[in-house]
Amino acid sequence: PNDIKQRARVDYWLDWHHMNLRHGSMCLIRANLLAPIKKYSQQTIDELRKEGDAVLKSSLSFMEEAMSKNNYIAGGNQLSIADIALACEVIMLPIADASYKAYPNIEAWLKRLSTEIKCWYQVNAKLDQFLASKGK
Repeated sequence: PNDIKQRARVDYWLDWHHMNLRHGSMCLIRANLLAPIKKYSQQTIDELRKEGDAVLKSSLSFMEEAMSKNNYIAGGNQLSIADIALACEVIMLPIADASYKAYPNIEAWLKRLSTEIKCWYQVNAKLDQFLASKGK
């Protein structure tokens, strides 16, 4: 964005993403997908799941609140790279055995993005096939 305040909001969400949403999803990916390969102890798996669940709940709740006031994650009236970055993380949550379905504003935001980003379905086709094959 040209507006410096709007650009700062985009930068805020990009930074927030890595320290919050990504952290939670990676804990669950490590616990639910990598644990068998890496042979993590059950204690480590349980700790990762507990941390991942807590961080994701907090992160998704924070996003849900932000989305209750805005159509886009960084506010304003236009799609930004922050929307794309966070949407990519959120739509991948089912792979980590997590869900965003309890957050209606996030679901509405993703639906909105899916209509605004012309290649949404093409880009996500393999993910959708994989999730369907796993019953998610």
